[in-house]
Amino acid sequence: MDTRKAVVTYNRDTDTLYITLPPCKGGFADSSDGKYFFAFYDSHDSETPSAFEVHWFSEVWDDDDLIPEVNVRFDVEDTDLRGVTLRELLAWAHQRFVEARMKAEV
Repeated sequence: MDTRKAVVTYNRDTDTLYITLPPCKGGFADSSDGKYFFAFYDSHDSETPSAFEVHWFSEVWDDDDLIPEVNVRFDVEDTDLRGVTLRELLAWAHQRFVEARMKAEV
């Protein structure tokens, strides 16, 4: 299983999480639901995504029906997270961005 560097950003205004795996060209998008969770591939024959985009992240971050199975692990840039699965990355992002925002708003 490959391990890729992941750059994770969150747009709080649109509640959208972006995960980019450099170098990302993102030429082809795929989504099992067509609404919330998108995987981007550099080409039609790529097996490993080069980016992810999760809309309404705070609501769907742990929805097993939406999260794709990918054969890659992630080293998250500017963190100590190394070799994490997509689900682990999403859990970390939820805690880091969503839960932290909710605590700050109280």
